[in-house]
Amino acid sequence: MPLLLSTPLKLTPATKQLACAYMQSKSEQLNKIVRELLLSDPNTLNCTMAEEATRRLGRQVHRSEISKARNRIGLGMSQQAVNSTPASLKRLALLMTVNCVRNTVIEEYHSSGKISDPEMKAFNKEVANRIYTVLLALLDPEFGDDQVELFAWLERNYPHNWDEPTLDSGLGTAMLRNQAKRMESGA
Repeated sequence: MPLLLSTPLKLTPATKQLACAYMQSKSEQLNKIVRELLLSDPNTLNCTMAEEATRRLGRQVHRSEISKARNRIGLGMSQQAVNSTPASLKRLALLMTVNCVRNTVIEEYHSSGKISDPEMKAFNKEVANRIYTVLLALLDPEFGDDQVELFAWLERNYPHNWDEPTLDSGLGTAMLRNQAKRMESGA
C-alpha cells in the first residue's frame, strides 16, 4: 500500500539539487548504454535495449525509458558531428534511407500492397547498402583514392532527364526552412 502524506513533502534546495543530480546520473548511464547499443547495431529494437540496460544497471528498464533516451541522444547523430567511422556512416546511411527514400511515395505503394513486405525489405537493404558505400567512399579517408573511380561510376548513371533537386519542406526542420528562404531570396 502506498504511503500517503497528509502534508506536502518540503525539500530543501540542497536536497532538490542532490535528487536532480541523481536523476541526471541515471539518465546519463542509460544514454551511454543506448548509444553503445545503437553504434554496435543501429537496428537494435527498444525491447532488446531495455533487456540489456536492465542487465547492466541492475534495475528494471522499460521500453518507454529507452525511447526517451533515444530522443535525448538524438539517435546518436544530431548531438554530435557526423564522423567518418564505419559505425557512424552505417547509422547515417540508415537514417538517410528511411527519411529520404522509405518515407516517401514508396511507402504508399508498400502500404497499398503494390510492393510486398519481402520486396520492401530487399529494397530498403539495397538502398541502405548503396548509400553506405557512397558515404564510405566519400567521407572515409581510407577510401580517398577510390573517390575518382566512384564519381566516374556515378556519373555514368547521371539522370539527365530528371528535375533538379530542391530542398524538401516535408523534412520540416527549421534549418532547412531557413536555408530555403535564404536561397529563394538570393542571399
